[in-house]
Amino acid sequence: MCAAITLKTERMELVAITEALAEAELGDLSFLSRLLNARVPENWPPGGTDEESVRCSLRELQRDPAQIGWLCWYFVLLAGPEGNRVLIGKGGFGGKPEPEGTVNIGYSLVEQFRGHGYATEALRKLISWALTIPEVNLIVANVRQQQEESIGVLEGCGFVRSSGESEADTVCYEVSRASFVSG
Repeated sequence: MCAAITLKTERMELVAITEALAEAELGDLSFLSRLLNARVPENWPPGGTDEESVRCSLRELQRDPAQIGWLCWYFVLLAGPEGNRVLIGKGGFGGKPEPEGTVNIGYSLVEQFRGHGYATEALRKLISWALTIPEVNLIVANVRQQQEESIGVLEGCGFVRSSGESEADTVCYEVSRASFVSG
């Protein structure tokens, strides 16, 4: 069993998904709230995430507990609108680094917390964390072309459009170890 991982930013705590957190999200949001010591918004989960992605993380953790940190992270705002801790989104990686040193990253925020710089803050911290691992050389994100705000977040974190493979309506962005500035 691997220990939980938490990261701190100026305004947030990022908590890596564990089996217990995944099970709570799937079965009892009030228990998830207690585990994270944070209010879970009524409109949880954020867009782009679903029950199957949580189930996939749970299966991966059960198969390989060392995946903690390489899957989903919960974004907990330390002082939400009512002054309390609140779960505002999640993001993370698609698994451990590929042999060539690449990891995929994604994220989503609950709608009312978008446009405040939280995604950029969380992504910068996750990127910084991943780049402390010597095996990671490149972080890749795929985003729909019409998601201008998400593209802005990626570009704000130092990502540049790449020639990587994407589906028809998506574009690939990347940031390398050499080009990332934690800002």
